[in-house]
Amino acid sequence: MSLAVLILTAYAVVDKIKHRHEREERRRHKPEHTDTKIHSIFRPANLQTYRDCATAMRPALRLASRLLATDHLLGFWYTVFFSDTIEIRTPEDAKAGTRHFMYTDAPRKLTHDQIRRTNHVLKLLADCVTFDLESKQPRYGGGRCKHLRQQRAALHLQGHKSEIQISSYFYDSLTNSAISEADKVWLQFELAKTLLHELAHAAVNAARGRESNHYYFFPGCNVAEDGFQLEAELFGGKIDLDREEFKAGLRKGEQGRSGKPLIRGFRRAWPCQGVVEEYLARGSSIGVRGPVARRRRTEEVDYVAVSRLLCPSGG
Repeated sequence: MSLAVLILTAYAVVDKIKHRHEREERRRHKPEHTDTKIHSIFRPANLQTYRDCATAMRPALRLASRLLATDHLLGFWYTVFFSDTIEIRTPEDAKAGTRHFMYTDAPRKLTHDQIRRTNHVLKLLADCVTFDLESKQPRYGGGRCKHLRQQRAALHLQGHKSEIQISSYFYDSLTNSAISEADKVWLQFELAKTLLHELAHAAVNAARGRESNHYYFFPGCNVAEDGFQLEAELFGGKIDLDREEFKAGLRKGEQGRSGKPLIRGFRRAWPCQGVVEEYLARGSSIGVRGPVARRRRTEEVDYVAVSRLLCPSGG
């Protein structure tokens, strides 16, 4: 055997050993809790937490991941990132206030190319947002999107990065043994809804270099608030949780005895177009950014349907 063949054989053996070590190193540093049912937006590197929140919140993260890729929300994301805006001018004699914009028509059925572009931009959004899952800022199970105007968004996006702050109330409640599993289903649902609501704000922050007083309308939505628009796409209104009986039961130690949840969910209708036009005529966005308070809750949300949504067959 010639010297050249021996040298080539030796290089091949060394190269094979090197690649084996590299594969073992990658396996050793693979992030924990990798879940193929959780979108890359909610990847472990984006979750800022000192405790293992991702495990306790996994049903909510899975549900949020599944919902953000539905047909309705793909149309929502496409509109956020690719639609032009048209300014709605307020009367000259109106009070100085918010400048209003509205989107062009959101497509209900995207083409294959539009779906591809939308999924690509959602991957870019994953590099523009982080989640603080133990924030003390939003109280009582809420969320907040902090616009990081000093940090530019990922390549090809015009706006900025965001930090989504999720109340530590969620983790504390989901790991509280005194709270029944039935009520935890409602809390997981509320958490998933909150994650998507705040993600809608983060998407607009990343897509458009807007000022803090710029709001956008979707056609037919009647609400100039990104998160509520997303909720309208999914649920046709805002779903509120009635927790008074739940809080009272928790204080008395009555959770979990009946097997039924003490929390109840209600859907609130959106304000009518006439209310929106009235506020616009005044040059104000008050009452337009969210559901009008005087509109009563009209429909109770079925707990069984929510539990099936969180635990689909084969999930």
